[in-house]
Amino acid sequence: MVSIKGSCSERNWAPLLSIKEREKKNTFKLNEEIQNAVCGSGSVEILRPDFEHCCGVSTTEAKQKGKALAALDHFSSKKLDDIPKVLANAVRLIYKCS
Repeated sequence: MVSIKGSCSERNWAPLLSIKEREKKNTFKLNEEIQNAVCGSGSVEILRPDFEHCCGVSTTEAKQKGKALAALDHFSSKKLDDIPKVLANAVRLIYKCS
């Protein structure tokens, strides 16, 4: 058993919080850069909180295989009706089909 001295209120969580805050700012900045890059070429769809959560793709598989291959594996056995609406709508927007 590991014992940790001090209560949660006594520990300094600031370094951890600042890392998470920086990650969020970096993600926001990256999304803004993507939006600026595609500005004028159509609409921008942001999947919240992320692709994996919206589409039911395993985060672990996405990290191991990459999002594209993990999504291909995940959806290859699915019926059309089983594809999440948010993903289907994004694909329709990309390919301008209905």
